[in-house]
This record gives sequence, structure tokens and C-alpha cells, in this order.
Amino acid sequence: MTNGMGMRTAMALAAAFLLAGCGGDGGAQGGGEAARQGEEDGARDLRRLAKRGHAGAQCSLALCILDGKVEATNDREAYELMYKAASQGYAEAAYNLGIMYMTGKGVEKDPSRAVTWLNKAADGGFDRAQMDLGAIYSEGVGGIKKDYKAAARMYAKAAARGNHQAETNLGFAYLKGLGVRKDVAEAIRLFRLAAKSGDPIAAAHLGDAYYVGRGVEKDRQAAIEWYLKAADGGDARAAAILREQGVSRDPKE
Repeated sequence: MTNGMGMRTAMALAAAFLLAGCGGDGGAQGGGEAARQGEEDGARDLRRLAKRGHAGAQCSLALCILDGKVEATNDREAYELMYKAASQGYAEAAYNLGIMYMTGKGVEKDPSRAVTWLNKAADGGFDRAQMDLGAIYSEGVGGIKKDYKAAARMYAKAAARGNHQAETNLGFAYLKGLGVRKDVAEAIRLFRLAAKSGDPIAAAHLGDAYYVGRGVEKDRQAAIEWYLKAADGGDARAAAILREQGVSRDPKE
């Protein structure tokens, strides 16, 4: 999802990570009574480890409760578990706690506290927190003051850890000179990195570049090929451009 300038909204992907379920693949699928028994045993094991102060178990149990896969003993249990894990320096829990505060899931919404916890996770090297902070600062989410320089710094940290969404957003920052010196060549390099890893927004930006000859030699065929990759990845803008151009699914037709 992007805003009008072609950058991702701050929390769209973050909320999906939070609600993905127990920090894993969603648990057992099918299997009837055996599967249900396995889930119950797993929940008991998580609670036992969480009570012993295991941060990973506290974080996973909190996610299971938020996802409705484990029944809570009280309304604040998920928050209390996540807070305990985050307070031990567990970066993933700090990230999830930040998302809880930003979205109001399991706790009263508080963007300022959200940013505090996301920064703790970012300082711990958690690239999703770095990526989301970049988006928050660039868009001013939740009343947080816009700061393009801070956004670019966060995107750079996440990109250095291989976060392809951050590569795309940092590329856009270089393309427009948002918080960094405008550098079209660097923007193209970052878009290419992200696009080759399957990021559709980066592919669409490369399509734009080749279509008008910005930072690369103008090449309509290359532009169409990148637009096709972007559209195949779900980018609606690229799909619309292809329709306007009357291009079929095969760029050579």
C-alpha cells in the first residue's frame, strides 16, 4: 500500500505482523482432536515458560492471546506479558508493544509511547521497527511530527539489514531529496535491489525511470517489463499504466 507519493503507509504491514498469530505459522492446521490437544498442550507449555520469565514465551503467548488462539485470564494479560518481555530487552516484544500502542490493540492507543517502544526495538536491531519508524516519521502518523531526516536514517538502518521495503522507501527519499541529498543514481540502485527481491513498488519506480529516462537510458521495453513485474506483485498503479498503454501480459506481444 502506498500514499500519493509512492511510499508505504506506516502501519499497514506492521499490524499484519502483530496479528499473524503466535509469532509463527499460525499453529496446527486440521487434524481434529489431535490438533486441538496439541494446541492446548502448546499453550500450557507457553504459560509455564512465561511464568518462569522467558521473554520469548511471554511474547509468543501475548501474540496468541491477541490473535484469539489462547484464552486470556484477564483483559490486560496480553499487554502485561508483552511489557514483561519488552522490559527484558527482547526486541521483538518491544516492537509488538509499540504496535499495540500505535493501533490500540490490547492497550489504550498512545502514539508517543508507541514510538518510544519502537525505538527500543530499532536500537536492538529489529529491522521491522526501523522500517515502521521511518514511515511514521515521514508521514507524521498519530500526530508524530514529520521528520524526513529521521525517517531516512531509519530506512537506511533497516535497508542495511536487508529490509526490501526500507530499500524502496529510502530509494524514494533519494529520488525526491526527502531528508537526504537528492541522488537519482542511488535511488535507482536501491529500487533495483528491492525490485530484484520481489518488491512491487520498487519495480514500479524502475518502470517509471526507464519510461522517462530518469537515471537510466530511456527504454520503453524495459519500462514495460518492470511494470509487469510490479503489476504481478499487486501494484495497482503499474497495472493501470499497463492498461492505459494497451499492454498485454506478455511484454513482447
